[in-house]
Amino acid sequence: AFFADALAAQARADLPCAVSHETHRGRVLNNPWAAERLLRRHPDLFVTGDFSHWLLVSERLLDGASPRERDMWDLVSARTLHLHARVGGEQRPQH
Repeated sequence: AFFADALAAQARADLPCAVSHETHRGRVLNNPWAAERLLRRHPDLFVTGDFSHWLLVSERLLDGASPRERDMWDLVSARTLHLHARVGGEQRPQH
């Protein structure tokens, strides 16, 4: 309901720019599986990709090894308007 309402509000506001919603831990787009379902449900939904959160939530690399994962990345990359980039390493926090 939130994204349907948000997309309806965006349409009513007739904004001069696109709106995207961040993929972030602790939020509804915090993992690739939920994000994929929502992107398929809402064709006008776009994201700001902070995909480092997905790696932490998934506890693995999301490297597109399976056909399903490649399909997910194809969808997500087509609907990503902005990327957050971070530098991190083993046993050290993101910067």
